[in-house]
Amino acid sequence: MPTSSPAIEAAKRRVYLFVGTLASLATLAVWLYALRFDDSSPFNRYGLPAVLLYDLGVTWAIATRRVRPSATEPVTLGVLGLLFCARLLSDVALPDVAAPSSRSASWC
Repeated sequence: MPTSSPAIEAAKRRVYLFVGTLASLATLAVWLYALRFDDSSPFNRYGLPAVLLYDLGVTWAIATRRVRPSATEPVTLGVLGLLFCARLLSDVALPDVAAPSSRSASWC
C-alpha cells in the first residue's frame, strides 16, 4: 500500500520547489552579506556555499522529477542535523576572530 498519493506528491513538489527556491535565495543573500562585511567565520565562508549547493541540487532534482519529494525528506533532515552541528562546532572550536572584543564595544 503506497504511503503517499499522486496528489500529495504533486502538492509536495510545488511546496518544496517554492521553499527550495526561497532557501537558496536566502542562503545566497546571507553568504554575500557575510562576504561583503568581511565575516571571518569559517562556517559562513565555507559552510554556506555548501548549503547553497545542496539547496540548489535538491531543488533542481525535484524540479526535473529525478527524485520524489518524499525521498528528499530523510536526507534533508540529516543534512540539517549536520548543518546544526557544524555551526555549533564552528562557533565553539573556531571563535570568530573578526568579532570585536567586549572591551572595544563598551561605552567607557
